[in-house]
Amino acid sequence: MGIGGTAMGNAALLARAAGHHVLGADPRVYPPMSTVLTEAGIEFYEGYDPARLEKLQPTSWSSQRHVARQPRGGVAARHPRLRVHVAPRVARDTVLKGAGTS
Repeated sequence: MGIGGTAMGNAALLARAAGHHVLGADPRVYPPMSTVLTEAGIEFYEGYDPARLEKLQPTSWSSQRHVARQPRGGVAARHPRLRVHVAPRVARDTVLKGAGTS
């Protein structure tokens, strides 16, 4: 997942707290988010690398809406086996699940 910004970094922390294995990549990951992620034990990489996706074989990808839908960054188009989720859906399905929301 794109992980370096405030929104996606916190989504990663929430998904991890909900019991999911989380790792991420972003063009730039810097303090304070890099420190928070490291302390939480969340692995991250700087830069997006299609070869890394092949090596790691993730089952899903989470991103901000604009990144997930870009043709160049269209992860789903290049890796059709991945389930692609946008940040609001990650929050709904992991954090808010069972919290009286629908």
